[in-house]
Amino acid sequence: MTRSLELVVKLATPKSPKMNTLNNGAFSNDFLERNEILSELDLSNTKYRLGMLVIKAKYFDNVPNNIVELLEHINKKCLSLGDAASKVASIIVINMLTSTPIPSQYKKIESLYKKFGPKAEFTLKKQVEIKNKLDELYEDSYQREQLKSNLKYEKLKLDQLAREKAKSTTLCPKCQGASCDLCTSGHIRITMDDALQLFRMFKIPLCVDSFSITYWEPILSIFRELRCMEKEAVHQMGLKHKKINNTKANYFLLDS
Repeated sequence: MTRSLELVVKLATPKSPKMNTLNNGAFSNDFLERNEILSELDLSNTKYRLGMLVIKAKYFDNVPNNIVELLEHINKKCLSLGDAASKVASIIVINMLTSTPIPSQYKKIESLYKKFGPKAEFTLKKQVEIKNKLDELYEDSYQREQLKSNLKYEKLKLDQLAREKAKSTTLCPKCQGASCDLCTSGHIRITMDDALQLFRMFKIPLCVDSFSITYWEPILSIFRELRCMEKEAVHQMGLKHKKINNTKANYFLLDS
């Protein structure tokens, strides 16, 4: 994430009401208010509107309308695939843009979290310790039932965590975004097979042999187009950010 993009995200989705700019003291006129900075860096009313919309859908969790508006735009571009298919294709594209799993990925990501997730190693180690204690006890030991209950609880806790993670993010559980043998650039990417399975889940009539040409290639084309728009918007945002820094309107965040 670039510095300018990080600034916009922090200002648009502040973690506390203190998030603002320094606006007192002898040089108070040299600083912009939070809304002024956002107005300067927001490209929504420019030719980079769609790129900005992708950014908002991706990072501005407190504005659900961004997702809806982007979905509507993508759906229009997918209409040639048919009404039902265009809706499924739109879901895939927007989830690719926002690094959010689609339902057909849930089991795969859940399984990976159980093996490689940050808390998985600790929980699995705890399960082994409990199993070892069970092996050391006599069959009629009063402690066995308690240990079995503890073992069941640890398994359920890991299962629940893995399910929650599988539905919320494609961030690789093994490398946590650093990139490894399990992922692409730190994320469990949506594959053509994942897309095909989602179409099947929605019972969309299709020919498996021609799925790549009929559906997958148009999906990738729209995704790449919007990703290019997003990158261009981020670049333009950086230029505006630089311009702000070169004027008297410097800013200082109280809560970064």
